[in-house]
Amino acid sequence: MKKKIISVCLMAASIGLMALPYGVRMDWGLSSGATLTTYESYFSGLPLGYANWFPIITVGLSIAAILLILVGRRSGVLVCLSICLFASLGSWFVFNASSVIGAIIFVLHAAVLVIQIVHKKIRADIESAPTTDV
Repeated sequence: MKKKIISVCLMAASIGLMALPYGVRMDWGLSSGATLTTYESYFSGLPLGYANWFPIITVGLSIAAILLILVGRRSGVLVCLSICLFASLGSWFVFNASSVIGAIIFVLHAAVLVIQIVHKKIRADIESAPTTDV
């Protein structure tokens, strides 16, 4: 139960950070040859409009992951968080959309993924332990 609360809190923190307007970096080329850098929220449609669909995937799967944690579907949580991590990396490497907030969100997702994997392994070990009849 404690790990579930920690996971939900970490996911809520990551979703809260996604709402901040500093999550997705966007570079704009100016006519003078310089570049203008702006930052957008993960919920913003602007990155999606410029073909960076990774942030909206991360948002949707983060919300799905928090719901799956609450329901207790750990295998679904593992899939959602794994795709979230790959989507974050894709956004960084394909669109050069890295930011400090994005890195913190990545770390929070990775922490929840590790908690879920460790919890799943401990639970499997407990269920497969031999029982002794006295």
